This record gives sequence, structure tokens and C-alpha cells, in this order.
Amino acid sequence: MVGIIFYFTAGIIIISAILVVTLRNILHSALFLILCLIGVAGIYIILRADFFAAAQILVYVGGIMVLMLFTIMLTQKVTNTKFKQTNEQWFKSIVICGFILCTIIFAIPFAKILKLNSLIQNTGQSLPATTISLGKLLFGEYVLPFEVISLVLISALIGAVVFTRENKK
Repeated sequence: MVGIIFYFTAGIIIISAILVVTLRNILHSALFLILCLIGVAGIYIILRADFFAAAQILVYVGGIMVLMLFTIMLTQKVTNTKFKQTNEQWFKSIVICGFILCTIIFAIPFAKILKLNSLIQNTGQSLPATTISLGKLLFGEYVLPFEVISLVLISALIGAVVFTRENKK
């Protein structure tokens, strides 16, 4: 039963992700991105990672996507029907995505050689409760990467404000 739910959720994620990148209307793409993020939260629920599922729904679907929808609706350039919403650098993006895909495919056998799977399984078994153990790890051992990620998010937010600012010239 769990396998059927997993494949159904994975199918929703894949279809909505394809629609996010192929639809011409950016508002529709954002709505399918919400569906994709909800599907990812479903995968977290299947994996019994309740904290990640709740954070996925609250932070990404509830916070970031609402902010993105407001930005799309308030930006006059994007809602203009004469504005070209296609990427003119599609060939470069295909080459870069192909390179990343090949790197991941070739890295999988090396992960088995380096025995990274046993390392991941060992760290997963030592943490019984997800919320408490995540809190201890985020504010203990991984406090520096956590703060670096917060700075990256703040810089992305400032960049979004700069890009959506109206040009007065």
C-alpha cells in the first residue's frame, strides 16, 4: 500500500515539475510548483519525517510560494502579454543540466565504493526522534551551515527586491 502511495505521489511530483518548466504562463507555473512542493511533503510523510513535512508545507508552500505569487502579480513586466517569457539560453541550460546529470550518474558507483551508504545509514539510526534531534543538530553541530543558509536566503530576498524595483529612467 505504501508503495502505491509513493508511486502516485512521485508521479504527481514529476508531472507538476514538468509543467512548471514547460508552461508559458508564469502564474500557472507557480501554481504547479505549489503542487510539486505539496507532493514532496507527501514523500516526507511517507518517510515518517514529520518535521520536514510540516516545514515543507509551512515554509515553502505557505510562505515562499505566497511571496512568489505576490511578486508575480505585482510585477508589471511579467503579467504583460507582450513580454517574452521564454528562455533564450535554452541550449546552454541543456548542456549544463546534461553535465550535472552525467556527474550524478557517474558519482553513484563511487558512493558505493567509498561506502557512503553505510555512513548515511549509521547517522540515521542514531537519531530516534526527528524534531528533537534536528533541533539539537541545527543549533549544535551544524549551527554554522545553518547560519550560512540564512545569509544566502536573505541575499536572495534582497536580490528579488532589486529585480522587481521599478526603473525610474
